[in-house]
Amino acid sequence: MKYALIPISAALAVLAGCAMVGAPTIDQFVSPDNPRLSWLQEDGAVKYEVQLAGDPNFAGEVKELLVANDASVPVGDFIEYNRSYFWRVRAIDAGGFKGPWSASGYFMLKLPVPAPVNPIGETREAKPAMKWEKTPSAVRYAVQISSDELFRLPEASYESAAKDYFPAAFTPEPGKKYFWRVRAIDARGSLSDWSKPVTFTVVKAFTARNLSPAGGEVATTLTPTFKWSAHKDAIRYQAEVILASEAGSEEPRAVVLGSTKGAETEMTPAKALKPDTEYAWRVRPIMPDGPGPWSEYETFRTPKP
Repeated sequence: MKYALIPISAALAVLAGCAMVGAPTIDQFVSPDNPRLSWLQEDGAVKYEVQLAGDPNFAGEVKELLVANDASVPVGDFIEYNRSYFWRVRAIDAGGFKGPWSASGYFMLKLPVPAPVNPIGETREAKPAMKWEKTPSAVRYAVQISSDELFRLPEASYESAAKDYFPAAFTPEPGKKYFWRVRAIDARGSLSDWSKPVTFTVVKAFTARNLSPAGGEVATTLTPTFKWSAHKDAIRYQAEVILASEAGSEEPRAVVLGSTKGAETEMTPAKALKPDTEYAWRVRPIMPDGPGPWSEYETFRTPKP
């Protein structure tokens, strides 16, 4: 979270006519989440007068606020993001006499930058939904997607009022690296900075043919042999078995996760599975430069006891 620091300036108490109150000292931060102007209490003061303006000489449009029995005032309803503001405060005593103005403070609230959430890294979604964290005061968001890290020629550029959105006209090319970023827009049209770009790549699933067991069939043993077709570049394979109910979750928990010793295209788990239980399994090739993408899940059921 970014904050704008208000300069701290002590002002000497002086007499203003018959007023016996000095100039308050401003001493606080202004937070984008809950914008408030604050100062130190002044002896003899029963209330304070605050001026807020976009002009350091307070000669233009000035917002005046009267504050009783407090040393701070909320200003969220009066300010705009990405705009400079100057403010000052003076004390008023019980007799209505006004002391001198404090030194003026300055601040600018930057509209918070949304943080990209998904996609980041490899994804198997053909059209992944761009997701980010919502930011205070934002009513819509601008998104850019590009194969160029500098976004000189974005492949897609759009605005959305939703938390996530993907333009139907844009289809990522599988295997191609893309950069994307997002920024917030408030009701007045103020823009946040762009988020730091993140990357994603759509990877094709390993097209493994002749998977067995498959299609929800019932296995004949609690240690079934899993079989698949070969991948020409594989040096070995990795297979994963999970509960079928977790096949759609983002982080399924593996019941069995094993690897072949070489390029053989079958594997039998050493640990028996639970009887009469529906499982899902998938396989991926391990290439010389690292693992390839997973195949789609296939389901099967173990035999009854």
